[in-house]
Amino acid sequence: MITEITLAQLPDICKQMAQNIRDIQFSPTLIVAIERAGRLLASNLQEHINAPMTSIYATRPGTNSKHKYSAILKFLPKGVRSSLRVLELHSGFHRANSSREVHCPLPLSSIDDHVLLVDDSIDTGNTMQSVIDFLLERGFSRSRIRTAVINITLKNPLVKPDVFLLRNLCSFPWSADSSESELFLQEYEKHQVRNSRISFSDILQLL
Repeated sequence: MITEITLAQLPDICKQMAQNIRDIQFSPTLIVAIERAGRLLASNLQEHINAPMTSIYATRPGTNSKHKYSAILKFLPKGVRSSLRVLELHSGFHRANSSREVHCPLPLSSIDDHVLLVDDSIDTGNTMQSVIDFLLERGFSRSRIRTAVINITLKNPLVKPDVFLLRNLCSFPWSADSSESELFLQEYEKHQVRNSRISFSDILQLL
């Protein structure tokens, strides 16, 4: 089953994520967004969590090809798109393709920070683990790092997030085959240039 997440649902999702973070008694002093989707979520978590935010990139080989492929999917019937997503998930491709290139465009703050890593989803956990390793190599403490995502898609990922809401495959507004993807990208790029927060209200006004 694939759960479709829309832009209109995201404010409530972030509010719930923030509550779950409080429930595990974790008070972040730094929110680190895994680009791109993580930045949208993290910037809106700041409405509920008083902490600064920075971004980090973790890319894998073949990402550009996947984006081109996903853009074509937009024109296929929804049922076909869903079937192809399920096939990709269970093909073993993600587990085999575990390498990530991680970089942070801005200097990270104090290694004494309590860090909340935010992304939209965990499949194998390779991306999240690569980012954690990146932080550990720079002196951050694993005991002061927590992870939060909307969903987990596979059983037994390398990293089990401390906070998650769903245990199934999701379709997001930033997915290249989403009808809302162009709208998301317009707002994302505008705020990225300004280095400002992305507000859901800004995006929803354009719907």
